This record gives sequence, C-alpha cells and structure tokens, in this order.
Amino acid sequence: MSDGTTIWFDCVLGHTGMELCQTDGTVSGTALTIDLMPGISTSQPRSMAYVDSTLYVLAQGLDDSGTNSGHALWAIEGNTATLVLDVWTGIGNDSNAGTYGSLRTTSSHLLFIADDGQHGHELHQYLRPSIRDQWMVWD
Repeated sequence: MSDGTTIWFDCVLGHTGMELCQTDGTVSGTALTIDLMPGISTSQPRSMAYVDSTLYVLAQGLDDSGTNSGHALWAIEGNTATLVLDVWTGIGNDSNAGTYGSLRTTSSHLLFIADDGQHGHELHQYLRPSIRDQWMVWD
C-alpha cells in the first residue's frame, strides 16, 4: 500500500513477529510502523487501504483494555493505532476479517468481509470519519 511517498508492507522482525512496516525507499527510511501485538506475538496484517491521510489495516492487535481484538479494522495515523471496528468483540473471538477478499474503499465507506459470530462471513462497512457530519443520500 502506498500514499505516493511511503510504502507500507507486512514484515517479520526477530523481536516483533509479523507486523506493519514502512519505507520511503531508503535503508534509513525503512522501519516498523507500529507493533499492534507487542512482543513476539504477531498482528498478521491482511489487507490495507490508505484514505483521508489515514492507513486502515485488517490485523490483530491489543484494544484499549489489553484484549486481543482478533482480526479487526485499525486506523493508523503516524505511529498511533486506533481500533475502529471489531465486528466480533470479546475475549477469544476473532472475526477473521480479511480472510476472504480485501479491504475496499468507496467515496464514503470501507468495506470488508468478516465473521460476526452469528452469521458467518458477511460484508461489513465502516463509515469514514471525514464524511460523518455530511448528508448522505442513497438511491
């Protein structure tokens, strides 16, 4: 995934497991972006989209309570990650977001397939923050 100056990719480092890294094309500009699963545990990033100056990624991570989110939608701005949509919350639950298909963007939403624990793998949507206070007309 690229924004034109930075490329993000999954990487494996000896002290992090599989996480999200970035590069500007130089050795000194290549580094770990964020460690969503601290330590050697892996976040297993599956799909990414860059929109509205935010990198969105389907990956595992620790939520605000320290619980593994399972594969969920994360927003990364700079070196800060925020869990924005976990369709199957709770300890030990994993929606397996990104197992089927990839993260897609529209003019208003992010779309991905995930399991909510009740209906199997279905299409889920996340309304992008940049348009939340605007009127939307569906026809």
